[in-house]
Amino acid sequence: MKGKSCFGILFGLSIIAGIVLGRMIVPTPPPPLTITPPPEPKINDTILFIGVDHLDSTQPLLEGAWLVALDERNDHPADIIHIKLITLYPIISEHVTSMEHSRYAEPHQPIPIDPNNLDQLKDIPPISFTEETWSYVIIIDEIAMNTIILLTNPNISPSYPTPEPDTFIKPWENPQGAYDQHAAILYTLCEEPDSYAQFKTIQEVVKLNGSHIKTNLDNDGLYKLWQLVNYSVGKKITCSFYP
Repeated sequence: MKGKSCFGILFGLSIIAGIVLGRMIVPTPPPPLTITPPPEPKINDTILFIGVDHLDSTQPLLEGAWLVALDERNDHPADIIHIKLITLYPIISEHVTSMEHSRYAEPHQPIPIDPNNLDQLKDIPPISFTEETWSYVIIIDEIAMNTIILLTNPNISPSYPTPEPDTFIKPWENPQGAYDQHAAILYTLCEEPDSYAQFKTIQEVVKLNGSHIKTNLDNDGLYKLWQLVNYSVGKKITCSFYP
């Protein structure tokens, strides 16, 4: 009986040891993957808008650069949206503040950019001359800009038309002419924003993302940026231009 008892104890211990070893051998399942959601635009974010000639070219050329932000001061009436725009390029003679600026206020070599390396933009003159920072980048080419302009007229179907080669003045050929043209376009967009209160208008713009728009915001982020502006028909938009 004693022998049987010893055998029973040993048999029980062997079962326990097997269970313990089995648990040690079975691999521990990896922790669940944590998916980091893409960052969302916030009310105080500054956006760097870049204009280029053609995003489908091997080397897009810089046509314009602007910093855009909502001015959320408490003294602004609730029915007025105030947008600040800082022009980084083109540069005109009256805005020159250094020798580095002056070379871009006269005809100069075109400035190529890499739309697949948005972090590099801060190192490209004359964008690099600013001390301002930005949270997001939106690059638009001439087709996207032409579509955005046409969308100010709700009776025109944009159909993503390709503008004529001389539609947009090239800042490396005529800095003053390009600056004046850009200012006129921006004033028009500020003065006639009603179509952009319509969701279908913004849908037309977002459709261009990936082809004629390049950004570090996904489509959902572009819609949320539109929602942040919170423009509706009846509100007024005022734009402050610097310099």
